Amino acid sequence: MDDSDLSDRLRRAARPADPLLPDTVVSGAPGRRAPRTVDGARVARTALGGAGALGLVTVGALAVSAALAPTAPLFTAAAGSSGARTEASGLAADSKMIAGPWIDYHYTAGAGLPTGSGRGHVQQLVRDDDPVGTLRHLAEVFGVAGEPEQPDYSDPSYPTWTVGPQDGSAPNVTLTDAGTGSWWFNDPAAYPEPVCEPAPEPVVVGGDAVTDQVCTVPDVGPNPLTEDVVRVQASELFGRVGLPTDPATVRVTVDDWGSSATAGLVVDGVETAVEWSVGWGPTGELAWAAGNTVHAVDRGEFDTISASAAVDRLSDGRWWGAPGAEYAGGGMIAFARDAATDVAGPDAGESEPPAGDSADPAEPADPDATPSAEPTGEPSEPPTAEPTAEPSATPLPDPSGEPSPDPVATPEVVTLALDEAHATLLLMWDANGDAWLVPGWVYPHPDGWWLATASVVDGVIALPAPFDGEAVPFVE
Repeated sequence: MDDSDLSDRLRRAARPADPLLPDTVVSGAPGRRAPRTVDGARVARTALGGAGALGLVTVGALAVSAALAPTAPLFTAAAGSSGARTEASGLAADSKMIAGPWIDYHYTAGAGLPTGSGRGHVQQLVRDDDPVGTLRHLAEVFGVAGEPEQPDYSDPSYPTWTVGPQDGSAPNVTLTDAGTGSWWFNDPAAYPEPVCEPAPEPVVVGGDAVTDQVCTVPDVGPNPLTEDVVRVQASELFGRVGLPTDPATVRVTVDDWGSSATAGLVVDGVETAVEWSVGWGPTGELAWAAGNTVHAVDRGEFDTISASAAVDRLSDGRWWGAPGAEYAGGGMIAFARDAATDVAGPDAGESEPPAGDSADPAEPADPDATPSAEPTGEPSEPPTAEPTAEPSATPLPDPSGEPSPDPVATPEVVTLALDEAHATLLLMWDANGDAWLVPGWVYPHPDGWWLATASVVDGVIALPAPFDGEAVPFVE
């Protein structure tokens, strides 16, 4: 190879990136679905073909630099939180619920919160490239015969495949290629059939419905599964369906009605809100299971704000994300404009805020340290709540001059100083319905639940338009 040929090849490998990443692609990235091929090396190989190792290293280095200092947000957050608040308000109106006093919390940063900034990694949750092949594997694991087919409710925005009958008459497994690629298995035979006998006289069931039968579930004896057995069996099953799990980390429930187990996806040592679950009937037969088909892809390390500074974001639901099971019940709670409702993301597995104490706080974290699930902040007393206004009820005005029989309550305004925070990863959803894990802070609430907010600096996540309504309970 002569020098002129080598120089020509180097010039071609070092061409401007416009042919690979047009301006229209870069400027429109926040509103587009992330590409399914996420391996940076594989993308570079596809783009460069045989351009050589030099070109591959150059493109890889550029990609890393862009991730560390993005010129555009990684994704646009979904607007679901505002929508959920609006829906809650409408539900209250439709139900003609009389609104009693509720609490409008105003949060402030207590002296125990660290004030140093830090850095943390953002992970994109990417679904498997072959959902039909994944479903075939799941059907094999659960022993469901048949070929994948799309049910009537499948559509391009929610593509779904299923194996087995859809009427609940036999085992079935279903997978959807949206969100976290959730799947679920069900075997109705795992629970004993009710035994029905003629009733001595008609029985009213559910208001006006009348039945002439009495049905009971037969006694099948004690649950044959112990917690230790369930934990081991669940861990083995989770490993077969894509979630390697240490049995010691599996959460288990065993009672007379059956057994269940749950484990979360662990990323960077943090258990996240992306969960897999399995259940057995009262006789020990596998009854159901559910999980996801995603893996985490690191999209870069970014600056984060301190736990003290992030308190200001608690009043803005657009920054909310779902924490893992350690902080179950996290979220934005009881704001007057939020219709006093908890807001939870899809597939997050949230439940009612549990009662219980948080972990003991530890020493403040190093500002340059990567966020972890360890507590931060100086040991302190529980957060203090200072009421700043008393609840009241004001009659609705009536043009006819007649007094309204239904008062409208105004909230009790409470200022709450937060003195403890834990760094963790939060599950957030983008405007395309895809999932991300972002660094965040969670704060224990004195009533037993957790508040949560993302901690990445402004610009990493594009926020939707703010909620511009007042979603407060009212009556007609």
